[in-house]
Parts: sequence; C-alpha cells; structure tokens
Amino acid sequence: MTTEQQTFYNLRITSADGKVDIAEYKSEKQTEEIKAEAAKKSSTVEELKRQTFIVSRADSVDEILTVTPNPDVALSYYNYGLTLAQHNVKRDLMTDNDWQPVEGAYDLLADVQLPKEKRVADPLSSARRSMRAFWTKNHPGAEPPTDAEIDAVLLQFGQMAQTAA
Repeated sequence: MTTEQQTFYNLRITSADGKVDIAEYKSEKQTEEIKAEAAKKSSTVEELKRQTFIVSRADSVDEILTVTPNPDVALSYYNYGLTLAQHNVKRDLMTDNDWQPVEGAYDLLADVQLPKEKRVADPLSSARRSMRAFWTKNHPGAEPPTDAEIDAVLLQFGQMAQTAA
C-alpha cells in the first residue's frame, strides 16, 4: 500500500479595491500561485480552511482488501473503475471517424484488458493550452485567442529562436 499526503485550501482573496472572491478546494501548488499573483496585485489572501489528507492506493491486487477491507465496498470501487474504462472505450470508438459499428452488440470487456498507455499531449496542444491559460489569467473576461492566433505567435517564437541560434 502506498500513501501520499495532499493539502487543500479554501481561500478568501481580497483585491486592492476591496472586491472579495472565494476560492475553494485548491491544491498546495494552486494556492501558492494564487498567493504569488495576489502579491503582484496588492491583494490579500486569507486561508479559510486548510487540511492535509492521507490518500491511499493499493500497489497490488492482493492489497485491495487490506486497503478497503469491506468486500462490498471494494467490489463497488472496482466496478466503478471498470465502468469508467469501458465508457472511455465507447467514447473513443464512437468519436473515431475510421471506426465502423459491428453487427450485434459490441463486448467492451476485451478492450479494457490491456494496460492503457497514459495520454501524452503533443507539444503543440500543450503549448496552446498553456498560452490560452496565460491569456485568460492576464485578460479576465476577454475572448481567448484562437488556435490560429496562438500558432502565429508560436511560429514567431520559433523564428526568433532560430535567429538567435
């Protein structure tokens, strides 16, 4: 069994002009980012709640009933995970333009037997997501840039990097 400690916060953020905002269920990393941003804007951040939680995970099938001793609860957790895995396969199949339905009912159990590779975002998608988040953070309420606009900025950035090399 593996355990990990995770700390979460509820915060009250008061801007320099007196506007109050509440941020709930923020991780330690998110809280540090909020505090750093608030300091730049002369805002104050008050911790309303702070709690460290111990999160447990079984490292093998044999440990499952050690981590979750009630067999009915353990079975419920397993079935919930299995349902989610099968849901993901259904969604992937139905949104794949190359996949064609088969005759009769499609048995999803075979599709969830192999370990699934973790998704790794391609660098362009990751850069777009980061730039869109940066824009939204610095321009609240403004329309976010389109993929084409972000691609143009990334192209300029790449050209600058080549020129500097």
